[in-house]
Amino acid sequence: MKVFVVVNKKYAKQVLDVLQLLSPRPSITLASQDDEVEVMAKILGVEFVKFKDVEKLYTFEKLEEFDVAIAALDDDVYNIAIARVAKSMGIPIVIAFVHNSLNKEEMVREGVRNVIDIENIVSSYLKQFLVQDSWIVMKIIPAINFVIALYRVVKRGVLGVNLKMFIDAVDRDVKVFAIDKTGSFIDEYKPLENGDTIVVIGLEDKVLKTLTEFEKIFRKYEHYYTMKYTDIHRLTGFG
Repeated sequence: MKVFVVVNKKYAKQVLDVLQLLSPRPSITLASQDDEVEVMAKILGVEFVKFKDVEKLYTFEKLEEFDVAIAALDDDVYNIAIARVAKSMGIPIVIAFVHNSLNKEEMVREGVRNVIDIENIVSSYLKQFLVQDSWIVMKIIPAINFVIALYRVVKRGVLGVNLKMFIDAVDRDVKVFAIDKTGSFIDEYKPLENGDTIVVIGLEDKVLKTLTEFEKIFRKYEHYYTMKYTDIHRLTGFG
């Protein structure tokens, strides 16, 4: 697979880290205005092209040979223009960053289905840290409605619910796991505690169905918990 990446120094490392995880490793060409990206390209041994003007991409002879194009700059106008060039050159997969969600429709009009919404990612991560006992759903690959759902356990950490209870209730096409505060994976039989995070990955419709089932499990154990302590208080009252 041949990948053409137009990127700035802000996103270069993140994009390259992901591409280097692919197996087999793709052939990568970096295009950038930043000297730091050129240095990075030399260190990694990948081809580098000095990017100065979007229009000059039309004259880049090798462009039609690429399987994937990634537009990862800070400016949505440039990213849209780069995506337009890539689509016109017949590159099958075009991925573009968007910083203002209002520009996502413009990307779609250009025929770009794989849009990474930076604004949405930032807000989703803020919700993950700030919103307690609620599901946060983020689209990973919009073109195929592939999503990740995160749930930060806080008050429900007293219920004694473990991951195994959830795994037994889900569709096999959905991946479920949990991590603790340190980022370590949690054994499926260990009760979930305050600060643990449940992670669900899969196609959007299946993930949303799974979250509904998880909420049923949580509510059932909340009911048990309430009944248990109601009984305790009743007995204590009689004592």
